[in-house]
Amino acid sequence: MTRPLRLAYPGAFYHVSCRGNARQAIMRDDQDGLAGRAAEREQPARRALAQAWDLDAAVEALAEELGCEVAELCRRGGGLERALVMECLYRYTGASQRTIGQKMGGVDYSRASRQRKELREALARAPHLQAQFARLQRILEARVKI
Repeated sequence: MTRPLRLAYPGAFYHVSCRGNARQAIMRDDQDGLAGRAAEREQPARRALAQAWDLDAAVEALAEELGCEVAELCRRGGGLERALVMECLYRYTGASQRTIGQKMGGVDYSRASRQRKELREALARAPHLQAQFARLQRILEARVKI
């Protein structure tokens, strides 16, 4: 027996079961139903981001804008510049934190995640850092056509 809906209003998205009776498929494919329409709407943006920048090109562009060498950015203990680059790579290349960590000095995904979190906290406190981050984002966004 299904449970009643908690809220009901027009145009709302609700949880859809992934199987029917006796574990039969309830949708023919991803294009069937609301899930297919949502996928159609959001996938082009993700593809555009992933196709716009590969990891190496993005690191080189960011290093050039920050005025330092790629090797300097990828060195352990790179500070806020390294964290800025990691955050930009995560947002604009579609790469996983594991891949970004390997590229940025061979750190594991949890260290990449912690550095990104520390950066977000620092961004909340430092206006000059916000301006630098916005400048890096504009460089990467200039190449993305969605």
